[in-house]
Amino acid sequence: PVVKTEDQDILVATLEFPYAKWKFEKFNPVQSRCMEFYDKDTNGLIAASTSAGKTVVAEMFISSEVRKRGGKGMFLAPLRALGREKYVEWTDKNHHFGDLKTSICTGDYRLTPNRIKELDEADIIIMTSEMLNHRSRNVKAEKSKFLKETGTLIIDESHLLTVPGRGDHLEAGLMKFTQLNPKARIVLLSATMPNVEEIADWVSYSLTKNNTFLLKSKYRPVPLSIHYEIYDDSEKRYDLVEDQKVEKALEIVEDYPDDKFLIFAHTKKTGELMKQALKEIGVESHF
Repeated sequence: PVVKTEDQDILVATLEFPYAKWKFEKFNPVQSRCMEFYDKDTNGLIAASTSAGKTVVAEMFISSEVRKRGGKGMFLAPLRALGREKYVEWTDKNHHFGDLKTSICTGDYRLTPNRIKELDEADIIIMTSEMLNHRSRNVKAEKSKFLKETGTLIIDESHLLTVPGRGDHLEAGLMKFTQLNPKARIVLLSATMPNVEEIADWVSYSLTKNNTFLLKSKYRPVPLSIHYEIYDDSEKRYDLVEDQKVEKALEIVEDYPDDKFLIFAHTKKTGELMKQALKEIGVESHF
């Protein structure tokens, strides 16, 4: 079954986690709830906002897999560059994964016999969803064993399942992987997956036939307020509409002089107009 849960108000001290160490004293509400599940034989789907600490959740599940359960941990990154970034971070000698064998397998690397040997001996493997799909389909020809020895698979930015052109690779890869390794735990992390309950059912009843916890978080490390500004486009003149958009943005910037801003412009021309207008009122900007 799918067990639905939510953020935990009582925060847990990070020292209570036995398999990794962090510099901060307490887990946040998302991470504190995951303390209930990291050592269980269960899948997970964590739907939490950006910067809600989902990477720490991944490290909790991976470290318990490697150090307690004795299996491999695999982390699927949405992009090769992000996979490389995670590899550099986790192989740093000062990181709590620094004493483990971490290997990376993305399209930037040739899969030589030495590379397969490295993956077979690794404690942690970093991949992209496309690479998981390729390796799962070619496991017999490559005579590798690392996929079958993976005990926990973490899928970062798992809303890629819903993206045309990329989601099919991830979906097919997960289906093939769970056929090869039906006992592996699957943990999906996402900030923007619209159909989390449907995906949780799919993981629990179709992919693995194992329990799955679903954490739909409301926690935001930085509160988000949304306001809608209007402008008049009755004259149907594009240049006047552009000027109004720039003016509205400038008004907001001037109302909060101590803040930093990230302004999205829908065309290069609008961005250049915005930059020039900000310069004229003495605000430094880059586009």
